[in-house]
Amino acid sequence: MRAWRHLLLLTVLSVGAVFLIDLLSGAPTRAGGWSGAPGAALRALPDVLVPTLAVALAIAVGTLPPTAGHTRRAALMTAVVLLLLVCLDLAVPASHALPTIVSAFAGSLGNTGEIVTAYGAEHPRRLLLEALQRGGLLLAPVVLAGISLGVAAWIHSRVMFRSPRDGTVARWIVSWVLAPGILAFVLNWSQSAATDVLFRGVPMWHVVVPWTPAIALAMVGWRAAARSTPSEPPVVTPD
Repeated sequence: MRAWRHLLLLTVLSVGAVFLIDLLSGAPTRAGGWSGAPGAALRALPDVLVPTLAVALAIAVGTLPPTAGHTRRAALMTAVVLLLLVCLDLAVPASHALPTIVSAFAGSLGNTGEIVTAYGAEHPRRLLLEALQRGGLLLAPVVLAGISLGVAAWIHSRVMFRSPRDGTVARWIVSWVLAPGILAFVLNWSQSAATDVLFRGVPMWHVVVPWTPAIALAMVGWRAAARSTPSEPPVVTPD
């Protein structure tokens, strides 16, 4: 239950911090949504909640004690967060990443191959590109949680601490640095690829390439966590 409390607390604090920063800075993208009608706030919610939940989940599972069943608990938390984000994507019209991708493959979205110098908000190519970016972001909980678990498993098996609490603090610090850093790196890379897709005629699938190495690391991490020994690490006692 402690990991669930950590996840909830981190999510609430992060969303609250973004809300406060937007209001104080007058951010044009979300400040109007937060202070305006409830519908506008709901449209702004996915942009904040999706990355926030992914990072909060990675930190929460990364600090799980390496005991028997910790990988199953992490998988359950990841599945719940992923289901919540998929439901949010389907419920909020401003997101709709999965329906847009399905429409594009069905041929009902429009001409996604047309390249122009300026794209309107409803241009099919821009809609599909944004949907692929949001769809990739929906994978962030699985990816970040897997990487955090893998690093935690490595720390547990290779590093000796003076007390179990020191190990928990180390995993907590590493998760706090690693999860936001990896997500920011992938999103920046994806945004750079999106510019090439829109204006240089690069194939659309290039926008999801940045997630490939992160997914590979996550797979290794989940496997390492599942195979890790659920015993306490060696404790170094002072002489």
